[in-house]
Amino acid sequence: MSSSLSPEARDALYRECALAITAVGREREPLFLARLALLLMEAVGDEARCREAIEAAARALPAPSLSR
Repeated sequence: MSSSLSPEARDALYRECALAITAVGREREPLFLARLALLLMEAVGDEARCREAIEAAARALPAPSLSR
């Protein structure tokens, strides 16, 4: 799966997402992530690409951080 985002844009969006996750709080984090995923899948508009992204995310999931 290729990305059309520049490395700088990807880093900026990652930071914004991480800050939003922190802002919603631990209890609402799963709901936020599910809603964000759904909105992004709707924006992509391609069921096959969305399924590929779900599979790729599950395969490449990092180990939990000790900072949590």
